Amino acid sequence: MAKNLKSPNQAANALQRHFRQRASTRVLIVDDMFAMRKLIAAVVREMGIEQIAEANSGQNALDHLARFPIDLLICDWNMPGMTGLEVLMAVRADPRLQTLPVLMVTAEQSAQQVSDAIQAGVTSYVAKPFLPPTLKLHIHKCLMRGESASNSPSKS
Repeated sequence: MAKNLKSPNQAANALQRHFRQRASTRVLIVDDMFAMRKLIAAVVREMGIEQIAEANSGQNALDHLARFPIDLLICDWNMPGMTGLEVLMAVRADPRLQTLPVLMVTAEQSAQQVSDAIQAGVTSYVAKPFLPPTLKLHIHKCLMRGESASNSPSKS
């Protein structure tokens, strides 16, 4: 971010722009467990992200995505009704959401499940239990990929 900056003022201005952009980032956290949603939201807030929405089910997440723009979807795998994998597949099937970064945060760690998520187009995958720095790293990577996708020309 601070490459080729010639003065401390330029570096400070670049940092301020970065945090303004971060504050306007919109994140949707999907997990059927209230405590896990709050834990993830706290980590997201520590990163300077203020616009956080929550959904307690896959269907509620899809309803939210249909009505509001989101920059990052953080989704649990095991939820009643609709799994996180099914949410991911629905997101990837929607032309408006195909490039939305999706971070799967789950206790599911079998090679087959990780492979299924990758095949379905997950952006990143974090196993529970996780440490906040690990989650922050994956969120950052997802947001960077999302910025790259939104800045690249669309494929026709």
